[in-house]
Amino acid sequence: MVLPPWWIIHGVKPAGPDRDMGSWKAISFSPEQQEQFGINETGDVLDQPKFDAALVAFKSEQPAVASEPLFRILAHSGGGRGLEMQPSGELGLGSSTTMGKWKVYPGPDGWFRLSPAERSGGSLCLDLTNPGQQPTLAPQADVSGQYWNFEKVVGCKNLPGGAVARCIIGYKLHAMWTGPERVLTAGDALELKDDGEELGQVWEILDDKGELWMPGAPLSASAPETAEPELIACDFGAAEAVLIAEPAAEASLAP
Repeated sequence: MVLPPWWIIHGVKPAGPDRDMGSWKAISFSPEQQEQFGINETGDVLDQPKFDAALVAFKSEQPAVASEPLFRILAHSGGGRGLEMQPSGELGLGSSTTMGKWKVYPGPDGWFRLSPAERSGGSLCLDLTNPGQQPTLAPQADVSGQYWNFEKVVGCKNLPGGAVARCIIGYKLHAMWTGPERVLTAGDALELKDDGEELGQVWEILDDKGELWMPGAPLSASAPETAEPELIACDFGAAEAVLIAEPAAEASLAP
């Protein structure tokens, strides 16, 4: 699949004069933009490190949309790696300090779309290649590869004082197209692999406060206050107390 030009992917508007190509006109970049991004008049990248750094700076300067929540999607126990739209416009894994944020849109009941927040002028969505069925970014379309289910994963979390909480630690993500047998996996690269016990198969969907999204939480700028989860002391045969923390109820996300 051929991606759109980098300036369309990242929302950079060419500021140079139109170039007369006879029966049509082409865009051009101003001298200032050429210096800023390390490109030539037509947008070809001449200095890759300068280009990458300029895109990071450009995206950090864009105003946030207060009415639309954004999320970081990190691999649980994945060394701080998470979903990232790379400067080339391709999907990959980035570090927690440089990765971008994602918009999460509700789809059919129990399904969601994921779209990189850096994208301007039309949405790109997490999708699967055809026929390879591997993760990619593609223009938004009503296709089953762009609808994802979040299956909660329950595990143990250490609390201050030495107690252990049993709670939702993340989610396994599978596409409507491929079903729950194959899940998004952060291995040596980002892949769709058979569901198993790999650490890179559990994902944390974190809001701006670094808190894990929980089933029933609305997709809104200010979520309503919720009651504290009920903590129940349980005996699992271990010497230390183990706590179970589960939400009182679940509901589908609403915009």
